[in-house]
Amino acid sequence: MPEFEWDPDKAVRNVAEHGISFAGATTVFGDPLSITYFDPDHSAAEDRFITFGHTSDNLFVVVSHEDRSERGLSAFGWKRDRRENNMKKDKTKPKEDVLRPAYDLTKLRSGIRGKYVQRYRSGTNLALLAPDVRAAIPPDEAVNQALRSLIQT
Repeated sequence: MPEFEWDPDKAVRNVAEHGISFAGATTVFGDPLSITYFDPDHSAAEDRFITFGHTSDNLFVVVSHEDRSERGLSAFGWKRDRRENNMKKDKTKPKEDVLRPAYDLTKLRSGIRGKYVQRYRSGTNLALLAPDVRAAIPPDEAVNQALRSLIQT
């Protein structure tokens, strides 16, 4: 079973900067059409990978991560609502591409489709909350306290 972990402060910054939580970004590992590449530019101290795919909310994301049961996750990049009608000409200003310039995509070779799908489908250490529930109990510790009170009853 994959176990996800990340720095809580970095997770807060990621939501502010990119509009997606790390927990939401991890659902890309369940996308059978996702594609994962070894990241040669950022693998000096540890092997790092980049996965491109869609989340369970139909958002296209780019996730940078380590492959230690997907631990040490860091998500970045841009997201696009898959439900957008891409056949219509967009008359608005193009969205800024926030993919880090440090990622030279021309160096990515031999991507693997759905590399983590089977492991992800076996279960994870995450429980994704519905948006209305998340809004009612925003801090992670508050969710843990609420669940602990249910366990004790």
